[in-house]
Amino acid sequence: MTSVFNADIAGLVVEVTDDKSLEKDVRKKLQVEHAAANSARAKLIKLADKTSNLRSLVKSPPHDWNLQRRREYLDWALAVATGLRGTNAWLEAQFDEAAGQLAASCAAGPRP
Repeated sequence: MTSVFNADIAGLVVEVTDDKSLEKDVRKKLQVEHAAANSARAKLIKLADKTSNLRSLVKSPPHDWNLQRRREYLDWALAVATGLRGTNAWLEAQFDEAAGQLAASCAAGPRP
């Protein structure tokens, strides 16, 4: 990785990247467990990524994602975000807004 990025950026990329050799449910569990221990910069990246994902699920959810899967993703994202808080109030507000929009979208029922 340091052949492409300097050591600082390479370390940040490693910090925010899941170990794809692990099962998906294990990776998701580890994100929740490790969120609070991430560096401040990694927390910002993860919170921005989760915010973007929530917004995408409101505007254009994958065709094969039913309401239950979207709700499960929201619950998981909220759990991860708990450990990411305290880094940037504005970004946290953006996340909260996106989470509220997805919750409302899920409460409205299946999409047409």
